[in-house]
Amino acid sequence: MLSTNTVTEAAKSAGLSVATLYRLLRCDEFKTEYRSMRRDIMETSIGRLQHATELAALTLRRNLSCGHPGSEIAAAKIVLENAVKGIEQTDFLERLETLEALEK
Repeated sequence: MLSTNTVTEAAKSAGLSVATLYRLLRCDEFKTEYRSMRRDIMETSIGRLQHATELAALTLRRNLSCGHPGSEIAAAKIVLENAVKGIEQTDFLERLETLEALEK
């Protein structure tokens, strides 16, 4: 499911029926593992965005007095905004996991 666009495609790719895949999605152990793998992918993606923030900041600086910097500034802005959101999401997830661990 992490490499396909639909549950139907995921089931076919895994050699399962759609019904079987939906049954697995109701299984707590499967859901936990799936979420963990999905989180790993997101953290990798966020790390890549954060790595790109240096280039984005340099792009903004270079284009402060440029004639037509619109496209580069828009891209740089998106990278910076998403890098910040990534940090916020990671921090939120860590706090949530800490609270959930305290409940147990």
